[in-house]
Formats: sequence, structure tokens, C-alpha cells
Amino acid sequence: MSERFNFYDIYGYLIPGLALLTLLWLPFAMINPGLMKASLAAAAAAVVVGYIVGHFVAATAGDLISAKTARAQDGKPEYPSIVLLNPSDHKLSRDLKKRLARLVWAQFSLDLHLDKEADKEIGEIRQAAFYLCRPIVNKVTAYPEQFQGLYAMMSALTIVFALGFFYMLGWSIAAYWVLSPAGTVAQFGVALLLFATIVYAAGGSGMPMLAVLRQRMPWLAALQKRVPILAVVPKRARLTALAILALLLALSGYSMGTQAAVPTSFAPALLAIALLCLAASFRFYSQYGYFANEFAKSVWTYFPPEAVREKSTP
Repeated sequence: MSERFNFYDIYGYLIPGLALLTLLWLPFAMINPGLMKASLAAAAAAVVVGYIVGHFVAATAGDLISAKTARAQDGKPEYPSIVLLNPSDHKLSRDLKKRLARLVWAQFSLDLHLDKEADKEIGEIRQAAFYLCRPIVNKVTAYPEQFQGLYAMMSALTIVFALGFFYMLGWSIAAYWVLSPAGTVAQFGVALLLFATIVYAAGGSGMPMLAVLRQRMPWLAALQKRVPILAVVPKRARLTALAILALLLALSGYSMGTQAAVPTSFAPALLAIALLCLAASFRFYSQYGYFANEFAKSVWTYFPPEAVREKSTP
């Protein structure tokens, strides 16, 4: 990604961030239509906040959704940039592959091994060549950069609408079922889960913190062995954080729905929106694989012969 504000900033950060803010705001706007009238200052603030939130969403999506969207000949997931150069893959023509191999060898002295299916070593070579080719191609055309932004947006929107499903589900349950004790439990759960989310989402700092606590509190290690889900947390920290965040949003939706006294008549609409969010999440995930593949194809296709001639010029 280049340093200037580009397609990636819009597709990968701004749009997912605004989508998440919109989903969080939507139930309140349904109950109070006056919130639909936003001022120019509020809109500008939403853009800034959405862009910042989009970075967190993109980081979460990058951690949780694998970039290995292609399938090797043995059926294992692999990076599209590697699989596209396998002799068994025909998405790129044989002549294009040969031209690309010559250019990459002339420019970087890397052999793409077009006659072999990628193993670990060949895959590392091809991936290294891809990383070297990508910035050169981005200087020539914005086409690959657009695909890169689009596949980043698809992965981020997958997370956004998955979380939106749980949030809207909490609101729809509040419209059907309002009990004071349940609301109290939900509020307590929100506070507890918010703390847990901060710890686990910290990633690099959260896990060492947990390791220190286990050393100083032997009973915590024993508890992890007795409760299977706790034993999984250190190995699946980010996935656990997402699950906690989903539950947090569901409880938040329920808690806010009970406090806002959402009418029962709104329940079907809220439930329908929740289901649409779930469907959208699956759809965006399928499109993520498509655009990731197109991004790799565009980089290999548009790698310019001029790059080699520039290198040979004294």
C-alpha cells in the first residue's frame, strides 16, 4: 500500500468503518426518526471516526480471515499468487507465465519454477517475487491496487456484518422479551465482556499478561485445565476475542433495547435486518476469495517489461 490516501484507504478502512457505525446507529434511528437528519459537522465526524474504526476492523479481519483463498492441487489452502503459477492452474496463459518468469529472473534473479507444483520452498520464492513485483506494478497502473482495496473491503465487511447480526439480534430479543433481571444481567455482562475483550484483543500484550497471571496464581492454571474453553484461549486469542465481541454486541443490543423501550412492532424488522446482516457476511466472504484471486492475477499480468530495461540501464 502506498503512503498517499488511495483506494485501499477508502475500500479497506473508510467503508467498513462507516458500515459498522451505521449498523450501531440504525436501531436508534428506527425508534427516533429525528436522528435521520444529520448535520454536515456530524457527517464529517462520522467519516473521521469511521476511518479510525475501519483500521481496527481491518486488523481484526486480517488476523481472522486467511489470505490463502486458493486451493493447491492437493486441496490445501494456499495464496493465489503461488497457485496461479502452478502448471495445473490455467487462469493465466502459459505464454504469460513464461514471459513473467523471464522478467522476474532478469529483474530479481528468482526462479519461479513454472514446471513444478509449488512446495514450501517454491511457494516462498514465488511469494517473495510477488512482493517485489507489487510496488512496481502499482506505479504503472492503479488496477491491482483497486483489487487489493476491494478484497480488503470484503474481508472487513465480513466481520462487520457478522458482528452486526449479533447486535441486531440483541435488539430484536429486547423487543420481544423485556425483563428487569435480564436487563441487569445484560448490563453486568457487557461490563465484564468489555474488559475481557480489551485483554484478549490486545494480542501481543494480552497473552504475556495471561502467562504472568498463571505463574502468580496457580489456581488459574488449574481452572484452565478444568474448563476446556479457557484452555483454548491462549492458542486462539484473536478468535476468542471476536467471539467475546460478538456476545458483547448482542448483550449491548439487548441492554440498549430494553432501556430504549423498543416497541414490539419493531421486532420483526430488527430480526429481518439481523438475518440480512448474516446473509451479507457470507456473501462478502465469498467475494473476498474472488477479489483476492483477481488481485494476484492483476499483479502477475501487469508486471512491466520496462522494469527490467530500467535495471539494465547504466
